[in-house]
Amino acid sequence: MLERFGTPAVQPVIERMTDERWQVREQAADILGGIGDKAAVLVLVEALKDNVWQVRFAAVTALAHIGGVEAKAAILQLSEDAEPLVRELVAKVGKRVRR
Repeated sequence: MLERFGTPAVQPVIERMTDERWQVREQAADILGGIGDKAAVLVLVEALKDNVWQVRFAAVTALAHIGGVEAKAAILQLSEDAEPLVRELVAKVGKRVRR
């Protein structure tokens, strides 16, 4: 829903990436990926370190959608993530991320 607002929605959604509830962080990452604004890359890269695998999964998906050298490098660092679903996603999208 927020994706349709584009760039103006990015900053308020970025602020949700520090919410204590993992579900909010996961949803925020999904939204940021849908918007596709490169301004979200830094916070999404940071989300790759989240303790909750669902947030990391959403961040990988969002970064893959946004693309770029930094996003690709960050995604590939999760190739040995503790969560098998995150590793599988990285293997699937990591090499296809557009620069």
